[in-house]
Amino acid sequence: MPDDKAIRKLNECYIIINEYYSSCPAFYPKLGAVKSLILRSKWVLVIESALIDCMEKVASPETFIDPQLLEQLEEERSIIVHCKIFSDGDFLRIWKTTYLTQQNGSERASLLFALQISIAPQWCFIERADGWSYFTLIFETLPKYVRSFALQEVIPEPGGFYSALIQRNKTDVYEATLMYD
Repeated sequence: MPDDKAIRKLNECYIIINEYYSSCPAFYPKLGAVKSLILRSKWVLVIESALIDCMEKVASPETFIDPQLLEQLEEERSIIVHCKIFSDGDFLRIWKTTYLTQQNGSERASLLFALQISIAPQWCFIERADGWSYFTLIFETLPKYVRSFALQEVIPEPGGFYSALIQRNKTDVYEATLMYD
């Protein structure tokens, strides 16, 4: 039987899982197994180990995109931006008012989907890997004549994300390092 300290630690782990569960739908498959383990297990060290392992997998810079979603995106000619931002493992979110904008601002593409980050007003804890937090954003396409663009989060408060100018390529799949406004 676990002692009082172990039970408190068990409850802390359970609260962490519930916070992930409620704010980040992308984590459901990975955290569901850990939550089940917490509900069944009597040993806190096993739980902590599983939680750490799960969080490391979530923080991985490799992003899995469902093949059906990828096929749909290819048909619709979307732009995929794999983002990284230097953070201290904070809670992050992205606003729906995030755009890819042509340098002169005449063309812009709206955000369609966000993977491994939640859409505002929800916050999502993103564990960092080597000081960086990783997530993927999928946007409408831009006209073919647009040769470069930047990512910009347009929000009514300080701290919006933005990127340096990104040069267009044939695949419309990019990696961008984001900064805070």
